[in-house]
Amino acid sequence: MLRLLAGGTTLVLDRYSYSGVAYTAAKGVPHLSIDYCKSLEVVLPAADLVVHMTMSPEATAARGGYGEERYEKVEFQARVMEAFGQLRDERWAAIDAAGTIDAIHEQVAAVVEPAVRRAQDGAALGRLWDYAPMQLPAPPQEQEQSAPAAAEDTIVEVKIAQAGGAGKVEPVQAHASQAPALSS
Repeated sequence: MLRLLAGGTTLVLDRYSYSGVAYTAAKGVPHLSIDYCKSLEVVLPAADLVVHMTMSPEATAARGGYGEERYEKVEFQARVMEAFGQLRDERWAAIDAAGTIDAIHEQVAAVVEPAVRRAQDGAALGRLWDYAPMQLPAPPQEQEQSAPAAAEDTIVEVKIAQAGGAGKVEPVQAHASQAPALSS
């Protein structure tokens, strides 16, 4: 990730560290507190923006297919939402996921576009959880001059399509060392 960021790639991640921490802490295992789970990933870069799709567990349960996955239980999802609430800070944007796809798209675009502009304008990278400044490795062209060539990164282009009234994500094409493309 750091090498890609240093090379100017914009990364869009689905379920970064925040999700892992929230789901693990929601299990209620005494030694797996939120603070302990966060401590395991403190060396990761912080997200410039966390887009958190919110919907009540009851509204989520009313959607078709709910309950087929092992964590899709209303009581557990309520604990997950409580854990997310403890992680939420000024970098989080809550998006009402109960709306239409168009309404959700508008909300997401409204918060993502300024975050991308801030990053393009050189906003400093911070460390996950405490946002302490974090150095990026040398950009790829500088690394090539001073170190042996590394294996190329594979980026998967993702197409987000609407099928049968529900959003559908499908891989389209893999590229080597190119920025990801998202379409809707």
